[in-house]
Amino acid sequence: MLLFPASTAFGRRIPKQKFYQNLDVSTEVKRLFIEQVKLITWANKLSAQTMNLAPGQAVQEIEVFRIRMAGDALDSRLLNLMDKQIPYHLLFVLERPDGKCQLSVTYKEASQSGSSAFQLRQNYRSDWLPAEELTLNLTALNMDALYESIVRQIAGDALAVPRAESLQQAVEQA
Repeated sequence: MLLFPASTAFGRRIPKQKFYQNLDVSTEVKRLFIEQVKLITWANKLSAQTMNLAPGQAVQEIEVFRIRMAGDALDSRLLNLMDKQIPYHLLFVLERPDGKCQLSVTYKEASQSGSSAFQLRQNYRSDWLPAEELTLNLTALNMDALYESIVRQIAGDALAVPRAESLQQAVEQA
């Protein structure tokens, strides 16, 4: 499985009800949480302090959430809801009952309104792999570079766009 530095361990279980009980979400989305999600764990907190990196200008923290699924499918609306609610960059590790795992990250940018909100741009997912084959290179000089590296590794060929000078341009062109 992915090995994050011990200094990043957070390990807090989050009741799935927290994501829908106080929000105006449809009955269908509540049902999806109940049927498709077994357990949500806030597994790691990647930050300048926990990773011994320079702070980023756009990225302050990357929260790693492990979602143990009840079956083989997870509706993308659930991840979007979580991504919209949490004012940090997120990395999801999805775990199926058969032991296969997938990484999911949504490229998002800070809102131009000055609030702590983000604009979700594009979601990327890795292939489903046995847990022991799931890897991420976490080598970077600052938090912005770490986030860009994670997005590019998960997106793979989807972001192999010629003439893109930045991650934002690559996402827009793709």
